[in-house]
Amino acid sequence: MNILSAITLQRLRMWLFPVVLMLGVEQTWAATNVPSKDTPKAFKTICELEDEESQSKVDEQTRRFMEAGSISLKSPNGNESKLPKVTQPPKPRKPHQKLKDFAFNKDFHAGIVDIKFVEGADITLVNGVLQSGNKKLKLDQINDVIAKHGMTIKPLFARPPEELKAEKACGERREGRELDDLTLWFELHIDSLLQSDASFGLANSVLNRINAGVEIETAEFRQLPSPPPRSDILPPATCDYESNQTYLRSASSTPAG
Repeated sequence: MNILSAITLQRLRMWLFPVVLMLGVEQTWAATNVPSKDTPKAFKTICELEDEESQSKVDEQTRRFMEAGSISLKSPNGNESKLPKVTQPPKPRKPHQKLKDFAFNKDFHAGIVDIKFVEGADITLVNGVLQSGNKKLKLDQINDVIAKHGMTIKPLFARPPEELKAEKACGERREGRELDDLTLWFELHIDSLLQSDASFGLANSVLNRINAGVEIETAEFRQLPSPPPRSDILPPATCDYESNQTYLRSASSTPAG
């Protein structure tokens, strides 16, 4: 073999080596990334991931006991069983404080009252009428008052009740304390009671009557947003630094976008 052939062979080896290496890496990746039947088809919620992590810790501790001969994980049919998860009940929540007396102020209050029903009321809204799955609660009075004065009521949160309840259960497991049932929050529109300043007294009387019901945990006026500043910054005014601003080209010569 002459010198020219040796050099050509050496260059050929240097060219083929990366190709062979890449083919080997691709085959290895394909073999290790084949989807299995255990691959999840959708993303899991935080609670589901936490439950799996908690259960895996329990399983690991149980296996250690089993290896030490303390307990057995085998059921009578020979299958491996999991220990039940032990969870402590959440700490009781503190109910919201009920407002003693309504006093509408047009400068601070919107024409909406946020209402929270008592826990366990199981409130639903059907064709604008409040209904309760709790037979101990009677909603005839509040429904009559709403209809009589032309008020409207709707859920404060527009999301499906099932999602709100699931998130409540998830939050209670994470926080270790009871949380508000957001399906029990409603907004009552009282514009029909606020036609004039003279009608504010009637509005306060009607709202006090609604708030006195045992089915109401709390009710309060919704606050108006803070108004924007009425004028620019008070003197001394901000200095004008426009003369210090320099550009390479004028605005007319700069392309749009």
